[in-house]
Amino acid sequence: MMAKLKKIFEFLYYIIGNIIQIFIVVVFVDFLCHRFKEWMIDFYVATNCNYRTIDSMFVILLVSAILIIAFGIARYIWFKFRYLKRSKQLKRKSKVNEKIKSFFQRSWHWIFIILCLIVIVISGYTEYKDYLQQQHVDREVSSGKLSNQQLHENGILVLCYHRVVNNRLFADHFALALSNNDQLHEYSMPVNKLRYQIEYLKKHHVRIIPVATAVELIKQNRPLKHKYVVLTFDDVDETLSTNACPVLKKLGNIPYTVFIVTSNTGRYDNGTRFATWHQLRNVLHSSNATIGVHTNNMHYLVKNKPVLKYARNYNRFKKDYQKSEKIIKKHIGHKTPYFAYPYGEGTQREQKYLVDHGMITFSLDNGIVTPGYDLNQPLPRTMVDDHSWNDVIKKWVDTSATN
Repeated sequence: MMAKLKKIFEFLYYIIGNIIQIFIVVVFVDFLCHRFKEWMIDFYVATNCNYRTIDSMFVILLVSAILIIAFGIARYIWFKFRYLKRSKQLKRKSKVNEKIKSFFQRSWHWIFIILCLIVIVISGYTEYKDYLQQQHVDREVSSGKLSNQQLHENGILVLCYHRVVNNRLFADHFALALSNNDQLHEYSMPVNKLRYQIEYLKKHHVRIIPVATAVELIKQNRPLKHKYVVLTFDDVDETLSTNACPVLKKLGNIPYTVFIVTSNTGRYDNGTRFATWHQLRNVLHSSNATIGVHTNNMHYLVKNKPVLKYARNYNRFKKDYQKSEKIIKKHIGHKTPYFAYPYGEGTQREQKYLVDHGMITFSLDNGIVTPGYDLNQPLPRTMVDDHSWNDVIKKWVDTSATN
């Protein structure tokens, strides 16, 4: 009776052990697939390669993975049915082999369990990083809604864009379908949507003006007879010169302002290839563009809070701002009077410092700017996505003004 129970227990132990092996393989493969997609999309963004290149690389890697897995299975079968069978026939067995064999017979299930836990921990860590990145995105979305009074008044609406993707290429659809990279989703505006939005504004007689003109209208403090829009682009990756700039020129040399993180120019970071100084100079010289500051190296969060929101960083901020202006003057030939807060937030002390240095600042709060607006405070901006376009921008454009 005990012998039968022992055999049953050994059989169940063997089945459970194999289930654990299958589980660890499935989890590990799923983990690799998830990471592989991100690596592929990052490579796509970094090199602007086309779909055929990605497809060819995917096929090569997939075939290689299948061959490696097949080789590993073949080795395992050969070891289990050949080597072990042969070893049973040997009369003399090495003591070292016996110890190794005994160790794996006793402990192999635990080894796979430990490997499984390691993979789960790694997967959990990567998901946590994705969660932090999502918080990063949420902090940069415009907050607040337009009041009923603002909807019915003429004024100036400042719009904020980031990445403009070329949706005509199948590779862009492929990238968006595969990736959960926030740089390719929340921050992305398909070029056909940008074109549609500009044409919609023009069709409804909204005047798109340079930021300098907007400032003058505010200073004149006279009632406005029209609705105005100012276009801005934050961070400025290379899609500005390849996608956004040609469209804006074609639609009538539309004016816009670019806010750059001066230490990021030409760099590749988190799925984004930032524009080089050469590209920026070409944009500024060939289109109706103005440059602004988005800090030199203070565009990040600390404990889900913009680094500029910490009062202790005031001295760092001053040095960072001065350095950014020096870099812009070196490459462009002049400084800029425009500053956009990363994530739309800063301290009152930083705001006063910028105003004292003649800067016009911008936040990420929804709002209409009217004549007489206090330029000692940041101008509100609306970050453009499907939600803000339908619920804020389009609603304001379609509403008749009463002033």
